[in-house]
Amino acid sequence: MSSGDEYAAAVIKKTVWGQVASTPDGSWVTEWHFKMDTSHVSSTDLEIKTDPDEGFTAVLHVGEPGSATLRVQTSRQAMSPEYYPMTFASFRIVNDEIGTIETIENLPRDWYAPFRSRGH
Repeated sequence: MSSGDEYAAAVIKKTVWGQVASTPDGSWVTEWHFKMDTSHVSSTDLEIKTDPDEGFTAVLHVGEPGSATLRVQTSRQAMSPEYYPMTFASFRIVNDEIGTIETIENLPRDWYAPFRSRGH
């Protein structure tokens, strides 16, 4: 690609944010749905990342084989930009340490920021 082609409409992939909800205590929860390799998971709930100073906790819940939900709880609005790096780091941890993610919110894993450069 020549300079500027990496931003052409044909190469931009629109991603979808997980399902966001506020909680009665004022915190926020985002649920990310993964299709992934769960064959090595021995627990239904795995703590992935916690940062109490930032009010961030990510827990992976594995229900049926081949799928999982990453539940991210935050003390401030779920889509606040300061949570993007921690959320994407949680994706990497799940993929690299738990099992390979195939899709995130039914879209190819490689469309999401932490994985875009891995194929290049």
